[in-house]
Amino acid sequence: RGSRPPVTPVGRRLRMDASGAGNLRIRLRDLRGRPAWEAPLPAGSQAVAIPAHLPPGMYLLESIGPSGTIRGWLVLP
Repeated sequence: RGSRPPVTPVGRRLRMDASGAGNLRIRLRDLRGRPAWEAPLPAGSQAVAIPAHLPPGMYLLESIGPSGTIRGWLVLP
């Protein structure tokens, strides 16, 4: 199990310090566990845009990569 990368919501962009993590998939799930959104975060990238159709609220954030999955909570403004 890896350490948690720092995650910063910047407006409607999600910025992650994932240096050296390789290619990642970022997934947000609603409070019932249903997938709400998913996008790739290619190696060397640091941010991904979150679509405007996602309503504000709390989401389960999953960072899925070669070393496993890291989970945490994200609050969208």
